[in-house]
Amino acid sequence: MYEAMDFSKLHYSDRRGAYTMADGKMKCDVVYRNDELECLHCTLEPDTFVEEHTHEQTEHYLLYTGDITLTVNKVKTCLQHTISPTTPPLTPHTLESKRGAKLLIARIPASKGKY
Repeated sequence: MYEAMDFSKLHYSDRRGAYTMADGKMKCDVVYRNDELECLHCTLEPDTFVEEHTHEQTEHYLLYTGDITLTVNKVKTCLQHTISPTTPPLTPHTLESKRGAKLLIARIPASKGKY
């Protein structure tokens, strides 16, 4: 039997690295990083829109509270607890949240620098 993950233990910490996007309305804290994997805990304020951008890494999303619409190559997906979408490397994408959200993003491989 699996236990529920205790997300309250994830917190923002400058010692591991932190990112902000969308004029500070999306805050991401690196909660784990090695050479192959980087995990971000992200909080989006209500009415957040992250402009189209790309990464060299694959990104996997796990929403655990709130709402997010992920647009990849102009195709919109409303994230739900049962949907864990992936953005391939160098693929244009946006994030949007009307009510605010908290999610985990796993990036493979880990980034070599800031976002």
